[in-house]
Amino acid sequence: MKLAILNNRNYKQNNLKKIWYLANLPQMYALFNFNIIKFLKNFKFGEKIFYKLMKLRFLFKQKPIIPFLSFFITTRCTLRCKHCNTFIPYYRNKFHQKNYTLEMFKKDLDILLDAVDYINIFQFIGGEPLLNKDLPEMIEYACTKSKINNIFLTTNATILPSSKLIKVLKYNRISVQVSDYRNTKYKNIFYKELQEIFAKENIKCNFFQESIGSSNWSSNQEIYWKDTDIQTLKKRYNNCFNANCISICDGKWIQCIAGLFMFRNLKLEKGVSDEVIDIRTCNNLTEKLIEFYAKDYSKFCNYCHFENRVFNLPCGEQLEQNDTSNIIPLALYKDTPQTLVAVERERERERERERVIAPNCLIKLKYRYRRAS
Repeated sequence: MKLAILNNRNYKQNNLKKIWYLANLPQMYALFNFNIIKFLKNFKFGEKIFYKLMKLRFLFKQKPIIPFLSFFITTRCTLRCKHCNTFIPYYRNKFHQKNYTLEMFKKDLDILLDAVDYINIFQFIGGEPLLNKDLPEMIEYACTKSKINNIFLTTNATILPSSKLIKVLKYNRISVQVSDYRNTKYKNIFYKELQEIFAKENIKCNFFQESIGSSNWSSNQEIYWKDTDIQTLKKRYNNCFNANCISICDGKWIQCIAGLFMFRNLKLEKGVSDEVIDIRTCNNLTEKLIEFYAKDYSKFCNYCHFENRVFNLPCGEQLEQNDTSNIIPLALYKDTPQTLVAVERERERERERERVIAPNCLIKLKYRYRRAS
């Protein structure tokens, strides 16, 4: 099965070829020393050569390479961004990750690394990762692992790093990506201070948002279940950047950061959670991960609808403290009472009818106008 997977188009596209693609993203390429990739980029067929090398490596190792992994160490955050792509402000309190400790991190990481060849890019993510008091020790432990090539930490610059964290951020394989939320209403943004600290301590960092401006966000996809045909799901999966952001939280391996929100908070349709892998209890983790990369779409894609996305929104627009609006239908949450579920489902059916009726009405109006003219 392991060797036959090399002929699987999905595995090649979702795994082997993604190593090159993700390493060459501007925000990643600037952070790390992808020595062999940077060398091969000088040649016309550099990407093809790299792909052949990865195939040969798999033949010998018979374990998957993880191109990119988002490792959640908290789902709490200091900000409430309306368009947060991890949906953190829309987590119910009871479904947040709770007290993820250093010991838990060590066990989860060791289990995962035993099952894979190596992880090319390892991301510490939240929420705001600096809220986890064990972060310095977690980074230090990850740095001892030869199977992790590159490590980076994302932060929203609302918390200044401790001297202990600054020390570990100096390690060679570590980089920091700082988000620019200076245009938000949040007062305690230490963006300039972090720039000064990282420059003084010679810490590799990326302030990539500065170059693309403060109005580069988009609204999130709408989240609701719609049983979608296979071809549409494949297209949605292949065109979604979040499909690259494989996530682990509390030992659960999940397709993406949106899928993680759904898994922890929502009542999922039958069969959707079957693709979630519990790395703590899985007996054949290596084979399960290979199968995961060999699929041609994710069942979570049935929930994501991008048709009404709005672009060029201001970075980090905040939800007000008294703002109780929610972009997620209440009926989907696990803890919504059944009486409210029935009401919300009827509202959703009405919204669906409006989505269908409105375009048809517009077509009829256009037709009448043409006949009248």
